[in-house]
Amino acid sequence: MTYVNIIKEVEITKCVDQVDKTPLFCHFVSPSRESALSQRVSGIAENAADMAEFAEEGVLEEGASVTSSLTTGITASIIAIVVIILIMIIIYLILRYLRKKKMKKKLEYIKLLKE
Repeated sequence: MTYVNIIKEVEITKCVDQVDKTPLFCHFVSPSRESALSQRVSGIAENAADMAEFAEEGVLEEGASVTSSLTTGITASIIAIVVIILIMIIIYLILRYLRKKKMKKKLEYIKLLKE
């Protein structure tokens, strides 16, 4: 409010001291408009405070939703990676078993041929 008061004082002194009064400038600082201006400024200040609180709440809610969606995505990707790793391990074990089985058969044939 100090800025508003300083501006009002400057405007009032300019209209009083100046011989050739500028009509628009001096009309604006008339006492009837001064009270309307102060009411308007205080209303704007209150609305700005309310809007700031509203915006802060919205940002916090939006931030929470973004964080939760990122967490969901990260969780899904981790689960997918774990499933892929498990499938690869299972395939490796199956191939290893089949190779051992095949090698045993070859060893049996080699033993039979040597005899």
